[in-house]
Amino acid sequence: MVFQSYALWPHLSVAANVAFPLETRGVGRAEIRRRVADVLALAGLEDLADRSPDALSGGQRQRVALARCLVTEARVIVFDEPLANLDVHLRAAMLESFRDLHRRTGATVVYVTHDQGEALALADRVAVLDAGRIAQFAPPETLYASPGNRLVAQFVGRGRLVEAIAEQAGRGCIDVRLAGHRVTARGGDVAAGAVTLLLRPQSLRFVDEGPAARVLGRTYLGHAHEVEVALVDGGACLSVDVARDPPAVGSQVRLAVDDAWVVPDGTA
Repeated sequence: MVFQSYALWPHLSVAANVAFPLETRGVGRAEIRRRVADVLALAGLEDLADRSPDALSGGQRQRVALARCLVTEARVIVFDEPLANLDVHLRAAMLESFRDLHRRTGATVVYVTHDQGEALALADRVAVLDAGRIAQFAPPETLYASPGNRLVAQFVGRGRLVEAIAEQAGRGCIDVRLAGHRVTARGGDVAAGAVTLLLRPQSLRFVDEGPAARVLGRTYLGHAHEVEVALVDGGACLSVDVARDPPAVGSQVRLAVDDAWVVPDGTA
C-alpha cells in the first residue's frame, strides 16, 4: 500500500526505508542489496539512496514510498490518494511515473482518488462509488462518453443535463427535439418521449442556426473560455468551450450540438 502521507521513517535513509520490508521478512543481506538497487533504479532514485527523507522533495518522497512497495514484488498495489499533497506540476510528472512503473512491473494497481483527471488518465477501468456502492465500472472512455446513469453523468466531467424529447424509439443514433430543434444523440435502448441529454462544453458550438440561448457569463481557463449560457426555450443552463473571442455577456447566441448522450434511466 502506498499512503497519501508517504509514511517514511525519518531516521532511515532512502535505501533503508526501501529495504525495511525485506528485513522484516528475513531476506538475506545480499538479496536485499540487489533488490533495493533494482527498485531504486526503476523508480529513478539510485542517486538518492543515502539521503534522508527530509532532504527530498514531495515527488521524491512519493517515489520512495512506491519503491518500498515494489521491492516486496507485490502483485497488487493500493494507492491511497498518493498525489493529494503535491502541486499541479509535480502531479503531472508523478502520473507519468506511475504509468511507466505500471507498464514495467505488470502489477495490478488499485488507485483511490477524488481527482477525476487522475482516474481518467491512469486507469484502464474506473469504478465510480456512490454511498459505498458501485454506480458504474467501465473503461474511462466509456465512463466519460456514455455514463450509465444521471449520477455518473453529473459527477464525471463538466457536462450538463437537459430535458429533450426523443422523436422515436431506437438504439444508436436517435433524433431528439431540444428547445424546438432536432438534434442527433447517441443512446442505448431509447424509448420515444421525454429523455435526459448529457451535453459537454467541448461538444457545443456557436453557429447561425440552432437552439437560441443567452450568454450569462464567461470564465477564462487558459486553454479556452468557458461560456455559460441559458437556453431561451426552457432556461436550461449549458457551458460552451470557446478557443477565442467569446460572445459578450447578455448577448443572444445559437448553438450547434456535435455530440449528445441519452442518459439511461436505470441505476446500473
